[in-house]
Amino acid sequence: MDDIPCYKTIQETDDLTGSASDFLDHGADWITFTSSSTVEHFHDRFNLPQILQNFPQLKTASIGPETSKALLKLKLIPTIEAQSHTIPGLVQAIHSHTTSSAR
Repeated sequence: MDDIPCYKTIQETDDLTGSASDFLDHGADWITFTSSSTVEHFHDRFNLPQILQNFPQLKTASIGPETSKALLKLKLIPTIEAQSHTIPGLVQAIHSHTTSSAR
């Protein structure tokens, strides 16, 4: 049996479009995390606990238990965790949360 890596996540360090600066200035409604490495890379760049303190309305969405564990290592509890650990499952979880919160 051979172990062949299928992908590698690489931390983004440039801000070619200005979106990182805009995020730091204005925050966001949601941050979605699709793997432990996305949590780690995001935190390395933006200091996730500080961002959540600066923008208390910001919500976090985790694709599944392993990703949620990476948030918990930062002493953060995800707003939601997808029941189906796929992108469509993550979108559905955000939609369900947003719809139930709007009532």
